Amino acid sequence: MKKREVKYDFMRVLMSLLVVCCHASFPLRISDNSLLNNAVRTFLAMCNGIFFMLSGKFNLKKKFESKSYYYNYYTDKFISIIVPYGIISCILVKIVDKPQGIKNYIYLCIQAFFSTNSQNHFWFMCCLIGFLVSAPFLAKMLNSMKKFELKLLFSIGIIWSIVAIYLTTDFGIAFSITSFFLWGWLFYFWLGYFTERVVDDSNIKIFYILGILGYIITVWGETYLTTFVNSNDLSAGFILFTVASYLFMEKHMEVKGELAKKIICFLGKYSFLAYMVHYAILKEFVELQINSQASVLNYVMSVSVTFVLSYAASIILSNILIKPIQLMLKKIKIYYS
Repeated sequence: MKKREVKYDFMRVLMSLLVVCCHASFPLRISDNSLLNNAVRTFLAMCNGIFFMLSGKFNLKKKFESKSYYYNYYTDKFISIIVPYGIISCILVKIVDKPQGIKNYIYLCIQAFFSTNSQNHFWFMCCLIGFLVSAPFLAKMLNSMKKFELKLLFSIGIIWSIVAIYLTTDFGIAFSITSFFLWGWLFYFWLGYFTERVVDDSNIKIFYILGILGYIITVWGETYLTTFVNSNDLSAGFILFTVASYLFMEKHMEVKGELAKKIICFLGKYSFLAYMVHYAILKEFVELQINSQASVLNYVMSVSVTFVLSYAASIILSNILIKPIQLMLKKIKIYYS
């Protein structure tokens, strides 16, 4: 079993907390103040990009040198990603959609897996699955590229984002030239690889400065420009802010103490499941009991309860249901290898 890296587990757990913070309704004291609301929401929203960057970091640096590498990669991803996703998706269909009859339930499960999950908090899985399928071939290309080529590709991606968002979409012009292969969330996935290959002590301060500027531009644009309609996620400023935040946590945040490290590594194993179950717990239970809009204290309580219950549910579901199925599939894989 691979030894877990504490700093990356810490980032996973922290990002799962920020996701809950994003989805919980802000207290009116924050949401009624446009500048404060945008400043807080922009800061919290980096969680999605960093999740994709972490996934890209670990999957795009793999070496695929023989048929067995591809076989092991795809079967491992099926067991570790697709199986939990399918199980949690089916459970949430039962809880949230409340289907009538077994046929309707099966239909809704299939529809959720392939279609309707793109419209809820599972949207990220609709991106991630395609990224993971493509990763071996993208990795082959990236590992053969020189640093200057990676820097050039980064520059093209940022310029593309500036044109796609700031110079067209924000002025009501539909941007239809979407065929750039790194356009969209795949750019974040690739950035996890890019930062490891390119960023070092000689240039990291440049990324920090660009990140601060990107944050200011994003918050200012959201608050004061009525045409600033698509400021987060794929805009150049927000991408730079997310990259800088990722680098800062990777380089400077440290978990001290053996007990703290063990707790973080333990929770890190369940962060993927916690991400998948938190929304239903928040909307179907916690927000019915706690009005997070009433006060900052209520908001903190709502986030805290959701976070704890999400990890508790993930640990229980993983050990009672998901891990036994995964163990069975791993035995089948070994048998037929």
